[in-house]
Amino acid sequence: MEKLGINWIQFGAQLVNVGILVVVLKKFLFKPILKILESRRDLVEKQQEKEAELEKRLADLGKKEQEIIKKAKVSADDLLKDAQKEARKLKVEVLKKAEEQAKRQQRELLLETEQSVSHKKDELQAMIRKESVVLANNAMKELLPEDAHVKITEAQIAKFLKHE
Repeated sequence: MEKLGINWIQFGAQLVNVGILVVVLKKFLFKPILKILESRRDLVEKQQEKEAELEKRLADLGKKEQEIIKKAKVSADDLLKDAQKEARKLKVEVLKKAEEQAKRQQRELLLETEQSVSHKKDELQAMIRKESVVLANNAMKELLPEDAHVKITEAQIAKFLKHE
């Protein structure tokens, strides 16, 4: 095989180097990124659960509103003509109030959800920035000489502090 220009010792050394590189990248790069993605997926699932809960609460409010309307109709049918006129007025008022209350609660829940999403987004961005610095620092320790590593680290820390 040496006639073909294959040096088996060098070939074996290259295989070992590639194996070491794969192990290092998997441990220090792939696993942390997977953890970040997993936590983000969990966050999205929690937000979806909250959204489903809010939709359920909104549906319950709609059912309550319908129950109020039915009760108003039953009582209006039982009253005399004068009482029927009064019941119609009450029905309109109750509907307005229920609608206003439902809209107000819907706005409050929407605002609360938006604030929660915004807060979680900010937290996630901060966490990603910090993890990126740690990952870059670890990679630089492995790949760069000490003086270049220190120089780049100091520059990145200064840049990071400006964004905080």
